[in-house]
Amino acid sequence: MVRKVHSDLRTHMVAAPGPVDIALTIVTAAATAGIGAAAAARAPFVLKFMREAGVPDSWPQALGAVKVAGAVGLLAGLRAKPLGIAAASGLVLYFCGAVITHVRAGAFRNISFPAAYLGLSSMSLALAARRATRPPTA
Repeated sequence: MVRKVHSDLRTHMVAAPGPVDIALTIVTAAATAGIGAAAAARAPFVLKFMREAGVPDSWPQALGAVKVAGAVGLLAGLRAKPLGIAAASGLVLYFCGAVITHVRAGAFRNISFPAAYLGLSSMSLALAARRATRPPTA
């Protein structure tokens, strides 16, 4: 699939996202938005996990908003590649920080959650970057 993208000075071709890109992006965005909304709503299970990792009680709403913003950016990135790459990069950095926070706090019982989100975000970033460098097909 090839899609024309118009810029101010020229028209160039951009490789459109394939079905795997779309599916993984939607899964990553849905999972991230879901846990972000739960954090913003201060869901008891999220607060419990965050406390075990040593996260202050005043942070969950802000951290939830960051996750939701990243999820929205991932979806927008299906149309605007730079936004998708930025959102996926931000989520990768966020979840790297979450894994590090769990390790430093010794909260290994629930480290699989941020690790899973890190994996999804990393795969989304890899696919977005591949789309950005892949030549369009006719």
